[in-house]
Amino acid sequence: ITLPTTPTVVGILPQPTSAN
Repeated sequence: ITLPTTPTVVGILPQPTSAN
């Protein structure tokens, strides 16, 4: 899942940029 540079998105672990 590719997310923006915003940490903690949609309950996903705080990861910079793309959180797989």
